[in-house]
Amino acid sequence: MGTVTGRYYRYTWTCATGGDFVRVYLIGTCVLLAVVLLVLIALVCHSARGSIVDTHARRHVPLLLGIKLILIIPEVAWNVMGTIWAFTTVIDCPNDDDFTNTVIDSKCNLLISFQFLEGLHFLFFS
Repeated sequence: MGTVTGRYYRYTWTCATGGDFVRVYLIGTCVLLAVVLLVLIALVCHSARGSIVDTHARRHVPLLLGIKLILIIPEVAWNVMGTIWAFTTVIDCPNDDDFTNTVIDSKCNLLISFQFLEGLHFLFFS
């Protein structure tokens, strides 16, 4: 997503309408994914401590898991909002086809990758 933002951010200034929405979406997505990534790193680190029955070593895992589950709500809302913006007339950019399809494709691929990694995490560490 960082690559997409780096490549297409400058094109958002040429949009007739909705350039602000695209900039907020791109930066917001990067920030949200960075927060989710940090929470997942902390969750993996704390899950790897001790054994399953060693509750003291893994005492932060329920809190981190709760934070991760709460972060799913804004992540889904952000994806729905971006998809609606991309397929309606809210955004009017000169290179509309390449721009919106690339952003949506990269976001969907990234979301699928994170879900796969999260599934592996729950399989091996929970």
